[in-house]
Amino acid sequence: MHQSEYIGEKDGKFYLRRKSMSLLHKRKWNEEIWYTEAEELEPSLLKQLRKEAKTFGKPKSVAK
Repeated sequence: MHQSEYIGEKDGKFYLRRKSMSLLHKRKWNEEIWYTEAEELEPSLLKQLRKEAKTFGKPKSVAK
């Protein structure tokens, strides 16, 4: 099982949290933080992410 969550945007980068559950140990989760530069995203996806951030409230702050 995998879960992805949009964390937010900071300094021109977009951050996602990705969790995956171990197939052998159902209570064990691996977590990764992924990011990409804004210019690497399609304009429509960029617009959607920014819209979702406003819909769900203020994005969580992202540590450098």
